[in-house]
Amino acid sequence: MSKNPEAFEARLERLRKQKGLTAKSMANQINVAESTYRDWEKGRGLKLPPLQEISKVLSISVTELITGHSADLTEHINSLAEIEEKLAQVRLKLISRI
Repeated sequence: MSKNPEAFEARLERLRKQKGLTAKSMANQINVAESTYRDWEKGRGLKLPPLQEISKVLSISVTELITGHSADLTEHINSLAEIEEKLAQVRLKLISRI
């Protein structure tokens, strides 16, 4: 049985509470009315919340805020390291031909 993904509004509330923030303090930090912020946590409101500001206050990426999954860059970093190593080898071969 697969686990249901957490809804954005539930994740927003959970993350805020994990940081020990009240809805009022969160709203103040991102410069919106408390009622507007509470609407977002209830899944109401026509406007998209300021994701970048919210993610900064919560110290997470926008990706993690939206999807609930942190962006794992390890694979990309490893790929870049492999490319850099190959480039170093090519440079050595080119220098040895001079």
